[in-house]
Parts: sequence; structure tokens; C-alpha cells
Amino acid sequence: MNDRARIWEADCGLFDAVLSFSFETEELLNCCRSAGVEVRACRCHDLGAAVLGTVHRICHDDTPLARLMERRLNVVHGRALEQVAAEGFEALGAALTRGPLFEVDDLAGKLWALAVSAHPDAEGLRTNVRGRLALTGLQLIALTQARLRELAEGRVA
Repeated sequence: MNDRARIWEADCGLFDAVLSFSFETEELLNCCRSAGVEVRACRCHDLGAAVLGTVHRICHDDTPLARLMERRLNVVHGRALEQVAAEGFEALGAALTRGPLFEVDDLAGKLWALAVSAHPDAEGLRTNVRGRLALTGLQLIALTQARLRELAEGRVA
């Protein structure tokens, strides 16, 4: 059994997180251009959202862009993929569920390893981690808003 799924089989929620953590908008745009993919941003989305959405959509199928992104992600996150292969799925699960996500070493690499994992327990862990990512994002927004209010009110030393 292959221990990894292909990019077009990867978990969508984790895939977006991996792309966002791994590449700047310009890097993704260059990948699109090199694969002959045109990206169009509309007035209601910024370029970053348009590029991310385009890469995500096209990577749902076996396309030149999907294969390029898969190669790039496997190279960028090769160390994490090797670590998971050596230490096992259980170690990946422990790293992603114990403690705050922002303290996880090589979070993007571990998320990529999970997104393409073919382990029988991967879906349950993916569900858990997607929820933790969403909660962490909401907590950071709330903290940022509170900090901005403090700054606006002059309550910060």
C-alpha cells in the first residue's frame, strides 16, 4: 500500500493551510504561469485569494499544475515526510494534537504529511486538526482585535 495519496486526493482544508504556510502569493502565481494557468482576480477578492483558489481548484485533478505543486511540496516538506515515515503516524498525531499548533515544529510540513496520508486513521486526525486550525485562527483574530482596541484607546504601555 502506498503511504501517501496524490495531491488531487489531498484533504482540501489542510491543503489550503499548507499552501498558505508554504508559499508567498508570488511563488504560487509563478507556479501557475509556468504550468500555463491564468489567474484572474475579481473586484471582490484580492490577488492572494484568487491565486490560492485557482491552485486549489486545479489541483483537484491530475494536471500539470497539480503535479508541479505536488513536487514542490514534497521537496519543501521532504524532511517532515521522511520524519513521519521513520517515526510513524502515531508520532504525527501526537505532534499535531498535544499543545498549541503554533508550537508545532515544521507545522506546514506536518500538515502536508497529514493531508496526503493514506493511513487508515488519517481522516479522524484530519478532522481534529482542521477544527484546531479553525479555532486557533479565531482565537488569533480575537486577540488581535482586543490588542488593536487597547492601542486605539491608549491603554498599552
